[in-house]
Amino acid sequence: MALTCRASRDLPYDRAALFALVADVEHYPSYMPGWRAVRVLARHPDGLSVRQIVTIAGLRQDFTSRAWLAPPQSLRIVSEDGPFRRFELLWRFTPLPGGGTRVEGELTLRLRSPLLDALAARLRPDLLANVVAALERRAAGRLTPVPRAQTPAPAPDQP
Repeated sequence: MALTCRASRDLPYDRAALFALVADVEHYPSYMPGWRAVRVLARHPDGLSVRQIVTIAGLRQDFTSRAWLAPPQSLRIVSEDGPFRRFELLWRFTPLPGGGTRVEGELTLRLRSPLLDALAARLRPDLLANVVAALERRAAGRLTPVPRAQTPAPAPDQP
């Protein structure tokens, strides 16, 4: 059975800038929890093929994934390589009224090893939340908040 988890944050940054941070997979090892190495194998008109090394529950996992980029609204990463029977991570970037962006991540995961699958199920509440929190910290250090739109004050009553 596949494990699915979701996480979202409303962030005070432009959606194109947030999309660019997530699409910059080569820098994941410097700030994403568990990522040890990333190498872009090929660039396609609609995305990337990527070799990644991650640590899951202290175990090193090496796999290839395919990322489909639809800037600035979404990014979808899929793999059935290495430890994964199924790995799909969908990022969505939605502009908020008044400024900023809602970043939503949805992870569907099924591992080949029943032991890793059981461990991932125990870690499920934190899996994606930790990744979104790392993105939030990276954005705070790299991006400038967008000005919040002011709601106009109601017009005074006229006699």
